[in-house]
Amino acid sequence: MKKFFVYATNSCLERILDCQKIHNYLLANGWQPVRKISAADLIIVSTCALTTGEDRSSVEYVRRCLNKKSPEAKIVIAGCLPVLMPDMLRSLGDFPIVPPTDLSAFDPLINPVVRFNDVAEPNDVKVSSFHNLLLKQWLAGKSAVTRLLGGNVFRPAFWRQCSSALRKNIDFLTSLQSRIDPFLVGKRDSLFYIRISRGCLGACSYCAKRHATGKLQSKPAGAVLAEFKAGLAAGRRYFFLVTEDAGCYGMDIGTTIVDLLREIFAAGKHADFKIVISNFNARWLVRFAEELTGILAADRDKIYYFQVPVQSGSNRILEAMNRQYRIEDVERCLKMLRGAVPALNLTTDIIAGFPGETEDDFKQTKDFLGKINFNHVEVFEFQDRPNTPAHCMPGKIPGECSSWRAGELVRGRTAPTAPDTIGKKSSK
Repeated sequence: MKKFFVYATNSCLERILDCQKIHNYLLANGWQPVRKISAADLIIVSTCALTTGEDRSSVEYVRRCLNKKSPEAKIVIAGCLPVLMPDMLRSLGDFPIVPPTDLSAFDPLINPVVRFNDVAEPNDVKVSSFHNLLLKQWLAGKSAVTRLLGGNVFRPAFWRQCSSALRKNIDFLTSLQSRIDPFLVGKRDSLFYIRISRGCLGACSYCAKRHATGKLQSKPAGAVLAEFKAGLAAGRRYFFLVTEDAGCYGMDIGTTIVDLLREIFAAGKHADFKIVISNFNARWLVRFAEELTGILAADRDKIYYFQVPVQSGSNRILEAMNRQYRIEDVERCLKMLRGAVPALNLTTDIIAGFPGETEDDFKQTKDFLGKINFNHVEVFEFQDRPNTPAHCMPGKIPGECSSWRAGELVRGRTAPTAPDTIGKKSSK
């Protein structure tokens, strides 16, 4: 019996669900899963290219597979990296590629009896079986040390690089706490996952991921409801709607997220459950605010948490990001939602250090976070990704400054000292 090994270099739920479906697909075709790379005939690595760090993590894991695999084993690369950063993989070898938009590309690789598109979408996913955060951090540290040791220790530039890396890592560790979602700790493996859509309708100037995941493809509401009812029948209580943008769900098939939520809550009217509504772009919150507030208020006990990525509190930066909303409108809608459902768990994402972000822009973001009592704020430093409009924008913020700003947003207070670049206006 042929053996396989599947791994995701990032805990991104969209790609984790891909891994689970790949796992189920290979099982259906008579393959046996193994826990060791060296024992596998087929190794599938689902990669990430969201940030420079994720690029490196993906490459380091592929290197690990090359070092540990048997001579006859084949490595297949899935996920975003081969679409967005193909040259990084070419430096390691020539691998079969399966992009996120066409997982059926596995079929010609294994000549299946059960084709990929005939395998059901997974709902039960043991996230920890596909991704190991400690291993990822160990590989990242190993890579950083290798890069530093490759320098000349007798040159002043080497020590400046070490000092800068240390300061940056201290700020990173501060902001890392924001990456730990308190609502998911200890629950990821027990949630009932329902993928409601792939892709999005956005064109955010900093986002490269959309080039890998494609345009919006919504799952029909009937199929979503069938999965939801199956979960209820199985006694499941926590449901996670997996999507890259929940707010635009259904716009490609003549329905909306508001319609879908109404149907879900109607179907579970007498059931005891909670649902996670994630990645709800603030653009759509503004559009659906009144209807959405009514729905969430009526079923407040059935919402586990509601995530609305806002990204910045500055209209000037939001315009540069092409987010297509104004912060005062988002603030009004969030306050309306808070007023109607005071106990609602609200979370958001923020990007620190976007090109051209001045001290005043940064202060507006801090002020916005102070006005909305978010239960959790996930903070990211701006990542300069190739083939995005933001890549060509002037006024890039130095890495030390953006790291400090990210840490400052997490700390939620004014630090006693800050890098010199903080106090300087970036060019508009």
